[in-house]
Amino acid sequence: MKKIILAIAASALLVSPARAADWNFYGSARIQTSYHWWDRGDATTNTLQDGDWRIQGAPWYTPSGNDGPNWTQDDDDAGLYWDLLGSSRVGARVKGDPVQGRFEFSRLVHTRLLWGQWKISPGLRLRVGQDWRPMNNFYSGQQVNDSGMGGPLGAGGIGTHRDPQLKLIIGESQNLHIAFVEPNIQADTGTADVDYFMPIIEAKYHFAADTFFFDVSGAFVSYDVEGDGTAASPDDSLQAWMVAAGGGMNFGPLYFKANIGYGLNVNDVGAVTNRGQHRNTAKANADGEWDDNDTLLLLGVGGFRFSDQMAIETGLGYETNSDDVNGPGDNDDETLAWYLHFNWQPVLGVSIIPEIGYIDLMDNAFGTDEGDSQYFSIKWQVDF
Repeated sequence: MKKIILAIAASALLVSPARAADWNFYGSARIQTSYHWWDRGDATTNTLQDGDWRIQGAPWYTPSGNDGPNWTQDDDDAGLYWDLLGSSRVGARVKGDPVQGRFEFSRLVHTRLLWGQWKISPGLRLRVGQDWRPMNNFYSGQQVNDSGMGGPLGAGGIGTHRDPQLKLIIGESQNLHIAFVEPNIQADTGTADVDYFMPIIEAKYHFAADTFFFDVSGAFVSYDVEGDGTAASPDDSLQAWMVAAGGGMNFGPLYFKANIGYGLNVNDVGAVTNRGQHRNTAKANADGEWDDNDTLLLLGVGGFRFSDQMAIETGLGYETNSDDVNGPGDNDDETLAWYLHFNWQPVLGVSIIPEIGYIDLMDNAFGTDEGDSQYFSIKWQVDF
């Protein structure tokens, strides 16, 4: 009887005016079935990793037992990937006025999203919690995260993932997003003391019309490094920034999207880039000084929608970065990624997407061939 009373009391609280809200639960189950071919080239380290490795805890570990490329026997390898994707999720959108929120969890109870929003006025909202950051563009529909790069997202696309933040959403159409994000510096600072005195400041303006859209975005952070007395970790004040522009156009069923991004030490502002042999961050040189890393990102996507149930898409991504520490002269470290897929939705909520792709890590700044990867994949997705 006590349990019944408690249940009735809880229900009353949920439907009371002070807590009135619409709860819309959802989920998405996603399986990737794919076969991959890897070639290490002349590299001496494992430059090819699965995109889910941070969740799984080891490069290319899967429950089916495949641990991905193994270079102990040969410079070439191949393997099957058959696993639940880390992008599978369950969550809910909680709609209310003036307060609403959203939460989303993925495999291994990993928190993807958890935020609440206060509508201060029709033209101003404050969002608090973990959310997608403003610079995420999602122009590419590539399904396979191979070589640890997420395809064009990490080789030309503009993305900064999800992080704890305070976000201002400005305008009645919510066109301008300004976020103050938890800093997470990626530079190799050794045992030095890294002092943050500001969050990452990140913003994007989005404009959309009937047949086209465009985005302009940027991010900036600065931090101090108190060195440990060695040349590998000198004292300095370091900065990281990134600016990007992109957009798209529709011509009936035909569509195109493209972006360009450029920045300094872009991993320090959270940019998703080639996860190959070195990071796009400042590095200490032999003279005990910090050298900055320059990064350029380019992406082009095109597709054709045959109907609401069928579409085809292809994309090409390119990244180049350079610094004076990882190579002689003006040599750049480049990455190229390409994909082609067919998206079939036999019923609402079900997607079956066969895809082929190629990712070339090209030569690093020393002229060493870092290898490449090819794959054939089918992604199976059911949204509920």
